[in-house]
Amino acid sequence: MDFIKLILAEFIIMALKIYKQKKSWNYELSTIIDTEPAYITLTGFYTDFRDQIQTISSVPQHTILPGGFVCASSISCTYFNNVDQSLVAGVEFSLQTKPFYGVSFDASYAFTYTEQLTGSQKGQPVNSIPQHKLMTKITYKYQNFSTYLRMQGNFKTPTIATGRGGDPTILVGQYYKDYILLDMAFNYTFFKYYTLTLSLNNLLNTNFIDYAIGNNRQTYVNRYQRFLPGRNYWLSFKINF
Repeated sequence: MDFIKLILAEFIIMALKIYKQKKSWNYELSTIIDTEPAYITLTGFYTDFRDQIQTISSVPQHTILPGGFVCASSISCTYFNNVDQSLVAGVEFSLQTKPFYGVSFDASYAFTYTEQLTGSQKGQPVNSIPQHKLMTKITYKYQNFSTYLRMQGNFKTPTIATGRGGDPTILVGQYYKDYILLDMAFNYTFFKYYTLTLSLNNLLNTNFIDYAIGNNRQTYVNRYQRFLPGRNYWLSFKINF
């Protein structure tokens, strides 16, 4: 089987030239309630995947990979494979209130369950998808000015079997650390078509780097699923045609 080698720094990403295309059956049922004070949506979903593609990251050195390739010494390797059968199921809820004296509120919540139904990792989640995902946002608008404060959170995100520097399931445990992110923005529209926006991301300047170190002091994994930047500022200008 042919592979494409992508070399970046000390890592090799292995990508199959030919692999089975992902197939799925999707089932979804939604209820929408539109009232004077709020717009509410409730959705249930179930997806049956066949040959879903997932990433196997940082396998140990000298490991024999599919196709006969051997992960060389002094580097780690990442490749893709097909999960024979898996499922994704859950429920989503969203709420949008109508403006009241310029103030409106948005909220959404999603519960997602994933499971590999066959293969060597049967019973394990597919990659790392948070079981609980929450977003709330409060907006104030007055004439040409608007501002919002938004909170986003991921909770109970399953660790994957392998990762850069070490195995998260061993160093971190069954789940990555939960995180909450606060963002804020100010918008001003002028001459009808022009909008100037100042965004403050990660308002609380939360540090999303928290390493778990292995007993040999040579393996490490971030307890958070992703590396998120500290507080940062963005100034943008938009023209609507």
